[in-house]
Amino acid sequence: MTPRVWTALGALVAVVGVVLAIVGLDLGEHGADGSIAAVSFGSPQAINEEYYATYPSPHTPGSGTATAVDITLKNTGDSPLRIVRIEAKVLDETMINCSRQGGGSVVSAFYSIVIPYHFGKLTSDSTSAPVNFTVKPDSVDRMVITVGPKETINGHAIVLGLQLRLIPESGDPIEVEPFAVSQPESVSRAIKLVTSGFLQRGDTDNYLGQCATEQVSALDRIFQVTKVQADDVKALRTTYAGVAT
Repeated sequence: MTPRVWTALGALVAVVGVVLAIVGLDLGEHGADGSIAAVSFGSPQAINEEYYATYPSPHTPGSGTATAVDITLKNTGDSPLRIVRIEAKVLDETMINCSRQGGGSVVSAFYSIVIPYHFGKLTSDSTSAPVNFTVKPDSVDRMVITVGPKETINGHAIVLGLQLRLIPESGDPIEVEPFAVSQPESVSRAIKLVTSGFLQRGDTDNYLGQCATEQVSALDRIFQVTKVQADDVKALRTTYAGVAT
């Protein structure tokens, strides 16, 4: 063949190679494409706990409940979406305590995601936990988790305003809309202390009214930085707003 023919054939082969590459890419897998379809709160789930005093003492095993955070994930891609880690950031938080009684009882709970809390104080505003959750291609699935403080003290409810990020095996993190949760049993106790009139007994200097005002203000800050709040957290705010001065 002449050099001109070889040149033409070479150009043709190059064009065919490009076309095949484009077709191959178009027909191949595009990967996972995850997004949040919904966030809601389910019925309280049972979790393991330990009880002990603030001074060195034996830990007694027990059980409690935690709000179930129900995250609906959608994968519109043609590959499985694998979530391998959840990152949590505390946007705001407060401990509900309008009781003048002291004490030193501690509850340590085992949540899916444990927020660093020690003796009633937040020790870090961020943490993470490994998970193993997969959404099949072109489908929707629900991930149910629990999240709460490492320790609560004297049964006081801790309300957390949280931002979660779901970290996939590959691709960009998926952000969950900010939400507020607490501990169901502690919230119920905090509400009963007010509605039963227990905290009003002997309250000659309106301590409860002033304390409730501060608590409502703290809860309002959390509500401002979150999109959704668990029902018991909303009930807690309503109850304390009723006695605030």
